[in-house]
Amino acid sequence: MRWKKRWSQFFTTVCTSFTIVVLLYVALADWMEADVTVRSIWDLFAICAAVGVVIFLTDLLPVRSVPLRLVIAFFDVCATVFLVGGAVLKFIPLDAAIILTVLGMICAAYVAVFAVSIVNERIAAADINHKVMEMKKHRQREVSVNGKSGKSEYTEHD
Repeated sequence: MRWKKRWSQFFTTVCTSFTIVVLLYVALADWMEADVTVRSIWDLFAICAAVGVVIFLTDLLPVRSVPLRLVIAFFDVCATVFLVGGAVLKFIPLDAAIILTVLGMICAAYVAVFAVSIVNERIAAADINHKVMEMKKHRQREVSVNGKSGKSEYTEHD
């Protein structure tokens, strides 16, 4: 996979997961007895960015099975969220109800990122197909106007 596409996926992962997680955090803040502060939003961004980096690196692994890649990525996300959010930032308390809530948020963000990635891939594929069809139409018009078979005008002489 090309680096440009990898960076695009990285930013898609970070932005989509951050958006979903912030929306869920704000919606659940009262229930979790959490304050929505500038610091909490930055902590969520740091967690999402760390997840993006881990997914970016995980995608470098030579795993061809899509289901296995999804399982590996999911466990990477969970480990990163609890390591960065819990151990490093002390943002996620180790309370059973909170951990279950965070797992639910992880699942929601994971599905959202996966869905956005699929939509992006389909848009890119449709764009490529459109360009190929335009090239074919242009070539067919050129052949019909010039009467050429599409072969090069230049021949190699010894």
